[in-house]
Amino acid sequence: MIFLFIFALIWTGLTSALWKVKEGITNILPEIMVFLGEAWIILIPFAIFCIIKILNFFRVMVKGF
Repeated sequence: MIFLFIFALIWTGLTSALWKVKEGITNILPEIMVFLGEAWIILIPFAIFCIIKILNFFRVMVKGF
């Protein structure tokens, strides 16, 4: 029972953090696109790749936990 409570707290914290990251990216993305010009076309797939790697890392850590 306590494990479920702790898991719920961790999940809520991760969800809240990811939501704040999403809002931050949404707010700053237009400025980044203007600043980088055409380079953002290359950088966005790289950023998606990095996000997938980070999420896989969390998946492995939770599976090990």
